[in-house]
Amino acid sequence: GGLGCLLTLLVGVQVISSQGPPGPPPHHGGGPPHKCAGPPQGVKDPQSCCQAKPMFSEEELAECGFEKFDEESRQGPPQPPHCSKQECLLKKRDLLNADSTINYDAVRAYMQSWVDANPEFKSAVETATSVCLGENGPPGPKQVCEANRLMFCVGAVVFTNCPNWQDTDDCKRLKEHMAECRGPNFPPPN
Repeated sequence: GGLGCLLTLLVGVQVISSQGPPGPPPHHGGGPPHKCAGPPQGVKDPQSCCQAKPMFSEEELAECGFEKFDEESRQGPPQPPHCSKQECLLKKRDLLNADSTINYDAVRAYMQSWVDANPEFKSAVETATSVCLGENGPPGPKQVCEANRLMFCVGAVVFTNCPNWQDTDDCKRLKEHMAECRGPNFPPPN
């Protein structure tokens, strides 16, 4: 259960929102960018912190090359998924135009259909729509492909505005971590 795809997006969102063009890796024991490059160490099951029906099925994620998040085997900060994986998911839901650009009208309709099945997320999705689907497209560095920026943005905004956050020690740590590490491209909601 849990948010599945959203967690996959969340894992990479701080990488997208906090770093500029690719450069050398930070020195050992580096500063905030490394610390903020994913969930805090030791949180075993981040997706359990917010219960919702996934936006994409386990089968779709697997077919598009996404691997399940595994804290035990994680080596270093997670890297953003290749653009082809995100485009694969969007294509499976008919959210791309014929020229492989994002069909924003279709994305809005798809998010609305997800809200219909998860009405408690209405406010979170409305916030994601305004932040991520504006006329300038999704926020983030332009060297990151549009599909990645869109998916990371929606995942991050919906996850951080989760209406039924679980009150466990791990989830409290995750919430504090996200508040501390939220990048300038994902401002806190009102």
